[in-house]
Amino acid sequence: MIQVARNLVITMRAEAAIAASEREQALADARVVVSEFVVEEDKNNSTKVEELQQALIALGYTLRGRNNGVDGAWGGSTESAYNEEIAKIEESEIEG
Repeated sequence: MIQVARNLVITMRAEAAIAASEREQALADARVVVSEFVVEEDKNNSTKVEELQQALIALGYTLRGRNNGVDGAWGGSTESAYNEEIAKIEESEIEG
């Protein structure tokens, strides 16, 4: 019985580690989308803006607009979140 409990704990820790790793990869992928977005070239491309909005939401930002903020429109909340995340990315590059 004790061995079964130990195995369960080990399994739960492994699953938690995998979930954390997957979450970290998703955040890293989202940061790549943000860092590759070029405002002057991409802000009028609804597909690219939607990808950016999805990435920003994955990073924890709340966006206003249709479809829970993923509407493909370059607006104030998208621009604000983008600028904030770019500043964080640039700061981490300087520190890192």
